[in-house]
This record gives sequence, structure tokens and C-alpha cells, in this order.
Amino acid sequence: MFKMIVSLMVVLFSLMPSSARREMRPVQDGGERVAYGAQSSNYMDIYYPENVGDTADVVFLIHGGAWIFGDQTMFYDHAMRAAELGYIGVTVDYSKLAQKATATQMNNEVFTACSVLKQTLLDKGITPRKMIVAGHSAGAHLALLYGYTHYTDTPIEIAFITAASSPSEFLTLDKRQTVMEKNRYLLTTALTGTEVSALTLKCQKQAAAAVAAITPYEMVTASVPPTLLFHGSKDSWVPYNNSVRLYARLQDAGVPTEFITIDGADHFLGMTEGAMETIETKMLAWAEIYL
Repeated sequence: MFKMIVSLMVVLFSLMPSSARREMRPVQDGGERVAYGAQSSNYMDIYYPENVGDTADVVFLIHGGAWIFGDQTMFYDHAMRAAELGYIGVTVDYSKLAQKATATQMNNEVFTACSVLKQTLLDKGITPRKMIVAGHSAGAHLALLYGYTHYTDTPIEIAFITAASSPSEFLTLDKRQTVMEKNRYLLTTALTGTEVSALTLKCQKQAAAAVAAITPYEMVTASVPPTLLFHGSKDSWVPYNNSVRLYARLQDAGVPTEFITIDGADHFLGMTEGAMETIETKMLAWAEIYL
């Protein structure tokens, strides 16, 4: 298993932009860093509006990095922007595959982070009302996974989920050979902690069950939170069809949903002119509806 993770890290590290590989910086520009667990990556940075009242809504951001790289400081500018708009902006880190963490452990850590966040705010006299759970790439996968498994017991009520460039299923192939497709068995083995291959999927029920347990597409019911999707039409990492299929399934289930294609964009939408403005504008429109 560890050799598989190392192999996956080598592949993904070689393709990651340098911005996703930087070491964690000190908390930026007036944010508050809070530890929520015992692991070295169990930290979140919280940014408060200037005149925060005794109640507030939260924008809860989960960074990407192929479940291997990055930390919460990757999204500090988005958390600061949320605070400027009157929300409590939170950006959270989590354990990675390099620490032998599975997607289930990462999901559990997100739950713990939400619990600690709520108590941290209550201790300051702030009652959190609802939160937007948002992420990019691996962080979008965790946002969907958290929202679709914890919508009934989340410590802070989820208003809606925003998922950009999200892996929502792992074994369905697109017409294009993306990085995720080429490494699908290696990746699902690492994320589930169970050996996944064409053979085990055919002969062992537990392999298919393990993959389904971390696959947001398989978890869609009429009760999951409203879901806002963004995906670049030329994503070479995660199949564009992941969001196409998830959107269709959400529609079929009657879940409020919208899918915005960033035309011509690859996986890293922030590098495409106007993409961040499009995402922010749409999120704010949704906030008017669901918060």
C-alpha cells in the first residue's frame, strides 16, 4: 500500500504547479489559526468580518492538492474575501495520503473541524447560522463527501455546496485520458485503504463497496444539500464528465443544482481569466437564495 502511495505521489508531484506544493505559511493578514485535532495538518485559519455580530454565516473552504499536497493557506485569499463580504471565512487543512489517511479519515477530520469551529465561534459569542461548504479538486471531493454523508448531523447547517473541478466518481471513464483516469486504481486503493483493481472489483464485493463509500455520485438522494458545480471544459486532471454526470443525477433526484462550464479552462480554474469572478458572482447569487 505505501509503495502505491509513493508511486502516486511521484506521478502527481511531477504534474502539480509549484503553487500547490509550497510549505504552509504563517497565518495571513489577521486570521486566527486554530488546531482542531492531534495530527500535524489539523489546523484551520479563521477570518472575521470587521463588525461581526452575534450571529454569522460561514464560508468553509477546503483546499485541493490531489489529497497529497497543500494546506489551508492556499485558500487564505478566498477566506479573506469572504470576510470582506460579511461572512466568517474559514480555510481548513486535513491529513493526506502521505500520512496514510484514507478519504474516510479526511471526511471525519472535516467533521471534527466543523465541531471545533462551532465551539470556537460560540466561545466568542458568535452563533454560526449556516455555512457554504466549498472546495476545489480534491477539496471539492471532500466538500461533496462531507455534505452528502453529514447533512443530517453536521455541527453547522449546510446551506449549499460549491464544488469546482471535482472528482465525483473514480471508475467511470471519459473519452479523454485524464490524470485521474490513468491512475484510477492506484488512487482508489490509496483513498479507500483497500486493494482496488479490475480483478478485485470483479471478484471481491468489498472493493466495489469501498469505492462506493467515497464516491459522491453514488450518495445522491433527494435530501442532500443544494449543489453548485463548476468545471473547466478542458480539464486534463479530472474528467469533465464527472460534473456532467453528477449534475444529471442531482437533477433526477430533485436536488437544487446548477452546473457552470468554464469554457476552455483546464483543471486550475484560477489561471483562467474571469473564472474566479464567475464563481464568486454565482456563489453570491446562491447565497441570496439559501442563506
